[in-house]
Formats: sequence, C-alpha cells, structure tokens
Amino acid sequence: MLERQLKKAHLDPPDETQLLQCADTFGYKTVEALLAGIGQGDASVVTLVNRIYPQTQEGKQDEASLEEIVSGRQRGRDDVKIDDVGMLQFNFGKCCQPVPGEDVVGFITRGRGVTVHRRDCPNIRRANLDKERLVDLRWDVSETSTFIVRINLVMEDRKNILRDILNSIAEDDTNLKSTSIHASKGLARGVFIAEVRNLTHLNKLINQISRVKGVIDVSRYLGSSGSSK
Repeated sequence: MLERQLKKAHLDPPDETQLLQCADTFGYKTVEALLAGIGQGDASVVTLVNRIYPQTQEGKQDEASLEEIVSGRQRGRDDVKIDDVGMLQFNFGKCCQPVPGEDVVGFITRGRGVTVHRRDCPNIRRANLDKERLVDLRWDVSETSTFIVRINLVMEDRKNILRDILNSIAEDDTNLKSTSIHASKGLARGVFIAEVRNLTHLNKLINQISRVKGVIDVSRYLGSSGSSK
C-alpha cells in the first residue's frame, strides 16, 4: 500500500530513519508495527506519505484512492455509538467493511479515533490483539446512510454480460462507485464498489447478481484477511 501511494505521487521510497521517525509520530515503536497498522486500517498511508514529504501537499487536497474508498469514509457519531464515551472520530476498516445489521466492535487506534470492525473480523480475533483497546458499539443509522462494500465476481466472458449485471443492480436503485472487469481464457473477473444501506440490501444485491446468466461466483471482499463471505 505504501509503495503504491509513493508511486502514485511520483516519490522515492523513504529510508529506514524517516520511517522510524514517522512511526514514532503515529505512536508505534517500530517500522514493522507502523506498516502492520497501515495494513490493518489503523493508520492512514496517505497521512504517512504526507508526513514524510509534507512539501508535496502544500495547497493540495488529498485525493481518495480506491483503497481508501474501500476502507470507508470518516464519520462522526451518526452511524455508530459508544455508550458513555465522548465525541470520537470513526473509520471503517477495509478488512471487513461492516454494514448495519452486523455485530460490530470498535478498536481504539493511535491518532485516528476508533476503527469499526465486524466482531468476527480476523484482525479483531488475532491472538496478539490488545483486547483493552476494544469497545462495544451499536449502530445508529438513518434511512439515508450508505456504506461502501467491495464485491468480487467471476463470470463467463460472454457478450453483454456486464450490461445484464448492471441492469439487475439498477432494479434495486443501488449506486455503483466503480466497476472493473478483466477477461482471460473464456472467464472474466470483476470488482464492483457499491453503496449499500445495510446487510439486507447487500445480500439482496449479491443474490441479484448471482442470478444473471453466466455469473459463476459472487463474493464479498474482506480485504487484508484474504477471504470472502
């Protein structure tokens, strides 16, 4: 993720000393811990690059990459709540992309408020996780709230299959943020970034896509855990 962000900004890789200094500003003792924090969604790779090369961001506004769209948008207390805790910044981890209707838990991060995860997220269930930094959360969403999810598809490489899939999605008034499809040897693989309202909406979307002729598999992407559900 760091290499991609540096390449995108046309910047040279930082040396070990620069990374160690930045790790300290994020509250990590080692470079390895900082990189692990980025991989788990606890630290922002854009913020890291900006701290290493602050001059490159003068007068510019950060642009969200696909990686950041998937990891979720910064939110206030309108979507999740912590009982008996004051105002906090919330972010949604890219590893599990929780949506209303799922049991969630918060992980208190260094400098980024609380990262929201599904309770069954592999990153939350890690044996070496500091359990004292976990807080119980409850959803508090409005009917207009939407949440970003990434969906992976495997399908036949046939004419008009993308059109048919998009038509099936349009029936439920689902907003797609982006789509990409690559074909090879008779099969096509696609990635859809969609906005859903809750778990029921997500499951309905997956079922609609799976019924399209030629679609072989539809699965919800779980990011750094490397698995789908």
